[in-house]
Amino acid sequence: MPAAKIITPGDRFGRWTVLEGTRFKIYPSKTRVLYHECRCDCGAVKFVSIYGLIRGNSQSCGCLHAQRSSEASRTHGLSRTRVYRIWTCIMTRCTNPNAINYERYGGRGITVCERWLKFENFLEDMGKPPDGLSIDRLNNDAGYFKDNCAWKTPSDQAKNRRPRRKPVI
Repeated sequence: MPAAKIITPGDRFGRWTVLEGTRFKIYPSKTRVLYHECRCDCGAVKFVSIYGLIRGNSQSCGCLHAQRSSEASRTHGLSRTRVYRIWTCIMTRCTNPNAINYERYGGRGITVCERWLKFENFLEDMGKPPDGLSIDRLNNDAGYFKDNCAWKTPSDQAKNRRPRRKPVI
């Protein structure tokens, strides 16, 4: 039979650091479980089962799981920025038939180049938009791709648009 693991204050298990306090809890089946008071690296203090510490079932107070989940779902960290919103609007109006502006973009053949289907590539090609500028297609009848797009002022963009239809009388 292996020797029992002796846990002393200061021992580390994952993000837990063992503190001074120890507590027994007796369950209805008359088994006793030993708990040690531990401090997580994030500052939370809790009593953790000795079995959870030794077997590695308890690595933290829950902050480790939250951090790993957040890191797994984050690819670029720019989802709340202006450049990401611009890219999202481009993608929506060109690829989503339910979008309000789809008829004027995707519905008339305006596409997004395959490279720009990934946000990081769009950002690499166009960079972050300077203040006061937004994306403009140089040739209004061509799609969104690096050589056809530039950051322009609203007045420059007003000069680059399709002619208005004359009303039918």
